[in-house]
Amino acid sequence: MTFSLRFFFALGILLLFGPSPAPALQTKDGRELSSTAERGIRYNRQGDIIVDAAAKKLNYSKNQMKDKRKMLPANLSAQMAADISQTSFVADPAWFYAPFGSGIGTSNIVVEKNREVPEIYLGGSTSTFGMNNYWYVLRYVPSANEYRQMYVSQYFSAGIRRIRVANVVGDSAMEIIVALADGRILLYNQATRKLLKDIPTAADGLTGMDVADINGAGPNELILCTSDHLYVYSGAGELKWHMVVTEASDVVVAQMDDDKALEIAVTGGQVIDSATKSVQWTWSDGFGNILKAADIDGDGRKELIAAEGWYFVCAYDVEQKLQKWSIPTDLDVDALYVGDIDNDGVQELIIGDGQWGALHAYNAETQTEEWSINNPDHGVTAIAVADVDNDGKPEILWGAGASSTGPDHLRIADLTTRQTEWASIHLDGPFIGPEKGDLDGDGVPEIVVASWASESGYGSGRILVFSARGSLRAVSGEIAGGLAWTGTHDLKLRDVDNDNRMDILVAADRLHDGVIEVYGFDTANDFTLKWTNNTRPFGAVFYSVEAVDIDSDGSMEIIAGAGREHTGAEGVFLHVYDYATRNEKWHSTQMGGYWDAITAVGLDDIDMDGKKEIVGMVSSGGAYIFDGPSKELEAILPGENTAMRIRGQSIIFGDAAGDISINRYQSESGSYAEVFRRNYIPGPIDGFTISPNGYFWIGSGGVLFTIAKSTGETLWKSADYGTMFGRRTAFFCGSNLFVSSGSNGIIGFRSQCADWGK
Repeated sequence: MTFSLRFFFALGILLLFGPSPAPALQTKDGRELSSTAERGIRYNRQGDIIVDAAAKKLNYSKNQMKDKRKMLPANLSAQMAADISQTSFVADPAWFYAPFGSGIGTSNIVVEKNREVPEIYLGGSTSTFGMNNYWYVLRYVPSANEYRQMYVSQYFSAGIRRIRVANVVGDSAMEIIVALADGRILLYNQATRKLLKDIPTAADGLTGMDVADINGAGPNELILCTSDHLYVYSGAGELKWHMVVTEASDVVVAQMDDDKALEIAVTGGQVIDSATKSVQWTWSDGFGNILKAADIDGDGRKELIAAEGWYFVCAYDVEQKLQKWSIPTDLDVDALYVGDIDNDGVQELIIGDGQWGALHAYNAETQTEEWSINNPDHGVTAIAVADVDNDGKPEILWGAGASSTGPDHLRIADLTTRQTEWASIHLDGPFIGPEKGDLDGDGVPEIVVASWASESGYGSGRILVFSARGSLRAVSGEIAGGLAWTGTHDLKLRDVDNDNRMDILVAADRLHDGVIEVYGFDTANDFTLKWTNNTRPFGAVFYSVEAVDIDSDGSMEIIAGAGREHTGAEGVFLHVYDYATRNEKWHSTQMGGYWDAITAVGLDDIDMDGKKEIVGMVSSGGAYIFDGPSKELEAILPGENTAMRIRGQSIIFGDAAGDISINRYQSESGSYAEVFRRNYIPGPIDGFTISPNGYFWIGSGGVLFTIAKSTGETLWKSADYGTMFGRRTAFFCGSNLFVSSGSNGIIGFRSQCADWGK
């Protein structure tokens, strides 16, 4: 090969000055397309960068942060919505799996034995920086060497402020006490998790809760605080007394002086005598942000331990009305724990750093640091110490990562070696699925779902495989090599290689270019990537997927529906790939509007001409029908639809008004027409499934409804399990089990009506 002098001159000019800058690509919300480096940047609650584009971790001083407004990054939003009432069940959840969520432990981490087995009670959030809006129970499973969820609650959009386990009803059983930000107190039986009471209180804007037998007559009372008020309620919901306080973000009750009455301390600096119901001492500077009480000097009464927002943890002798000591800290303090963790008769104080840092253990008598454990995440929500795996040795538990946009984890470490024994994985909902099918060829179907993303959105979605009984068999690695920037959008189970085993198909993107991946799964619980498309549409994310031999040539095709992610994208097309070669065979004309996405794809011989049609629904609501073999456009059905199913010769839509409509081909006119429409629910339909017996199972607003098609009667509805719950439902006839998923996780119900799942 030869090159002229003109070539080298032109090359030199290009290298010196560079090409003319191309117009910046913009995403659908008007932002300039992010680079790989920008995607790795993480923020704290105030919007400050805490991990920069070079992966450097950053901390801030009090002066640097004190004047900053409490605001979120522009691309994040806190979840604010009105709570709904507890719904009544005719079918109870039979098994559960929820994402551990963001803000793990923000409402507390509690360890108590239930029938002699240690259980961990804590909460998670479905949004970054959100309050806990569901709670769950973990138990250690020795055979699997892991902690599994035994229970997952419904979704509470008011937010969970505190979780405790104590006896407030007065019987022999313990209650799980869940305090919501709107002042509602929910009491659950610890053994059965059944809701016993839903107590409305005046503590709207609740900031703290403690439980104690205030009058010494039993049972325990509920001591609640808001920023400016203190309330004492009985377990029956009776308001016993209340008073005005100041700046109360936390409350603690203990015997802190030499009289018989318990003392109640709030962070604003007031200590209240519970007998006289009056302030007996005020510390004018306030007690900081977090309160604990413990007898740290062996004098028979407890001292008040308080963490200031920055730089100090202090102990106060309430009897003497004096500060006892202070421990300086390098940064802000996020969490405190006080207890004799090594059984040497001396209380230890464990402090959790509020930024990148560690957990520090101090001798409460000498104030010397005994040890520390590095915390790989940003901040600490709560700390607990207990023997959670029943091995006779205590572990230390902490929630971490809540104060940043990065991933959140529950971490459990051996208290002797201080090495991490277990950490939760961070999966981000909503979950796509469930799909039901035999993956490993043993004749028994599995349940498959995929998370939208992982690692608080910094990682790609992952595939979860469950047994029909609800046991989690495996979690895959991140799809698309960890580069699915817009998330996982669709999941199907299809036997693409005719080996009598279902394969897992996922629709997503890789660096904003559309990607379909096909995974196999075996009896060893291993995932194998079997297929992906060779040619990927630039800037066009795949939102839907199907697989079928569309032209009856004996070769499988993969059909994918795209959506434009940025202004450089090719368009909103249906793409057909040859499974054997992995290459594109055809793509459609532009479908819908410029920023539309093809959110559903269906296939069947709808016009009964012996050939399958491809039906694609776009996000603006219309549907396009193509002849499968010829790919000719046969019809466009207008509408404002939000969900679609193909059943035989029927194209069934759900829409934003809560209607279900059916369209069929009319041979006499040679066109498609609506033949049925009825309103079934008052709100938008997020998705629906039709059981074999013809019932509609509709997801709307986080609730799953079972509705009779002929009468429109609602036969059953679930509690609120979070955004997009009920989009799909899978049925298991033999056990009368039905399973659905959403942002709050995967919930399986055992039906009381024998024909529902058939």
